[in-house]
Amino acid sequence: MGLQMEQPRSPQRARRIGILVLLLILLVLIALIWLRPFLAPPVPVPAPAETNLSTATPTIASPTVTPTVSVAESSEAAPTPEPTTEPFLACLDNECRHELALPDPPGTLLEIIDDSSEFNWSIPTDACLADIAAFMTNEGIEMARISFTLQNALQGTGTPVFYQFPPSVDPLNAPSPNEGTAMCSLDTPSETSAYCEVAVSRIDEEGNDNVRLALVLAAMDALRRVHYEQVTENLEAYYLALEEELDRFVPVIREENGVWTTNCWELFP
Repeated sequence: MGLQMEQPRSPQRARRIGILVLLLILLVLIALIWLRPFLAPPVPVPAPAETNLSTATPTIASPTVTPTVSVAESSEAAPTPEPTTEPFLACLDNECRHELALPDPPGTLLEIIDDSSEFNWSIPTDACLADIAAFMTNEGIEMARISFTLQNALQGTGTPVFYQFPPSVDPLNAPSPNEGTAMCSLDTPSETSAYCEVAVSRIDEEGNDNVRLALVLAAMDALRRVHYEQVTENLEAYYLALEEELDRFVPVIREENGVWTTNCWELFP
């Protein structure tokens, strides 16, 4: 039996195989190009950078605009304060000192001092100052300075005067215990300043008008006495005037509807 020889491949078949291989390679390349975006690893996204406070631009809020009001509009809108109904201002703590110019005669200073631990009195009102000035004019009293000091008891030297209210024909044994006492002395040698001490010597009850009137009358009467005794040196005129009773102290005290009253000092326990 003899050997069978293999037949050689034809050139056309070899060409076909080469073309097929090329087509496969081309398809593979095309597939790789198309699938590349899906097969590539994700690109990392950088984290946001931290804000540098020293270089960052600040955020400025819009300013709140406040409407301006003119002075005239403000004064019109403001409510008018109610007038005070308290006519007296108390001198408390025993350290009340006020210098007030009397309206007439000009240049006279009235000083009110509270040096009493038992009572306090008030600052004189303008009406009180006007009444005292009119009383001084009627009596011919001219002083550059007058001081009244409220004390527990008189301390100075001089001639004290006592005044009760209502007035009594028997001052030492009067039925009314409401009584004021006062004493004035002059500043020598000028004799233009009077220093007066005033005290409540008897009182039946606190806060009554009788002791208040007695205190005012004693103060005015002591001023009269030092004027007649040391300035005019006519003490007889002082005693003769006693017959006029309360009328000589008008207008510091005045009678209204049968009741005596005064614009001057209020007395506080």
